[in-house]
Amino acid sequence: MLKLRLEEPTVKTEHPALVIGLPGLLGLDEDNRVKRMLAELNEEGYYTLLFDFANIHEGKGEKLLRSRPHLNAGGLTDKIERVRRRLDIPPNRTALIANSISAIPATRHLLLAHPEIPAVYASFSPLPGWPYFLTPEKREIFELGKADIPVSTPLDKESGVKRIIPKDFIPK
Repeated sequence: MLKLRLEEPTVKTEHPALVIGLPGLLGLDEDNRVKRMLAELNEEGYYTLLFDFANIHEGKGEKLLRSRPHLNAGGLTDKIERVRRRLDIPPNRTALIANSISAIPATRHLLLAHPEIPAVYASFSPLPGWPYFLTPEKREIFELGKADIPVSTPLDKESGVKRIIPKDFIPK
């Protein structure tokens, strides 16, 4: 399920623009660099739209953050287009920032949307570096859906949070 948070700019500008942020495998209440970037842009007069793809599950003393970002691309495109039209923001004044695994639905959105949407796209993602992730043998296990993909950060481990992309969520 997609959740979103639209923020009005703190200062009005003559030519409003919309910046859309997709933070990755994070909940809306978690601090992250995309959220901080959007806050700064909001103070400069931009509308900002923050998306959340995560589902949080509690169990066995761990917090598991699970998501199916590859299934959310269509919903992402629909919601972006509705917000953009409601705010009367032209395509050439729309930007998209994707972090980590959010690059998957963000890129699919770009393929589904009109070619001119968005005017700017920035992605901070390890996905292009997949050939450098672990060993070829470990990658094959993940690619074949034989094991969950661990995506926890050192801070997660200190906090007792385990982030995974479950093996049954991996598109085959």
